[in-house]
Amino acid sequence: MHTTQPKHTTSGWQQAFALATHVPQGSNNLNREELATLYAILQAQGQHTTLFYDGVVTNGAQFASMMREDNCSFYTMGVLPDQAATVLRGQGEQAPDTDWQQLPLVRGRVPLGFWWLNGFMGSACCIHFCIFRYAVPLAPVLGRFVVRAMLLARPGVPVPLDVCWGTPHAVQDYRHTQEAQYGPGGYCLNALYGLTPAPFRHALHFVYDLGFQKKAMLPYTASIVRPQEGRGQVAHEPTVRPTSLVLSCLTREGLVG
Repeated sequence: MHTTQPKHTTSGWQQAFALATHVPQGSNNLNREELATLYAILQAQGQHTTLFYDGVVTNGAQFASMMREDNCSFYTMGVLPDQAATVLRGQGEQAPDTDWQQLPLVRGRVPLGFWWLNGFMGSACCIHFCIFRYAVPLAPVLGRFVVRAMLLARPGVPVPLDVCWGTPHAVQDYRHTQEAQYGPGGYCLNALYGLTPAPFRHALHFVYDLGFQKKAMLPYTASIVRPQEGRGQVAHEPTVRPTSLVLSCLTREGLVG
């Protein structure tokens, strides 16, 4: 799915944000180095073994290759470094231990997190989220932006930023206007699916707050792999723990907040 920046603009803190993407047939896709930078941040934040709990991705090269696959649409959100602290304060939050000027940049902005789509089936697909630790205070705002941008986009008609960042009322007004203009249907996606390890309660709370509904518990469908650090030259096999996956789903009608 390819969505470009809309012509609509917003005012205030929202202008500090920008999207960068790697999507099939994209004209300005992130390159391997930029994607590897995102993995380096993930690793520096200690989140790499949680996001890739199955041990399939362990370095920046593997991450870049995965996100460049033809069946994957990748997005990252960044903020201008000199406005990051102001944005957080505008949300009633502060990150006093973060030196925003020293963080790695991608396309001139500090990446706050990323998400990608794969497993396309009809007009639905799987979605995967990651919010970097230093951006956790913005997680609800970023999450709402993501699901609105994905579920309200039409082919060639990306969602205006004032709708992605706006109130639930703005979302409803936009849907009504677009349906009146283009007729019923015609959205790029009608549903987003998530598969989350059952022990990852923080991730489940995050998606439930966005409106995802639990559909099923799938026993023994995944394994959590954790590397074991050995002393000296002694190598230890990683631990492998079978776990269940929670299948959740969000449709356009379920958009909240």
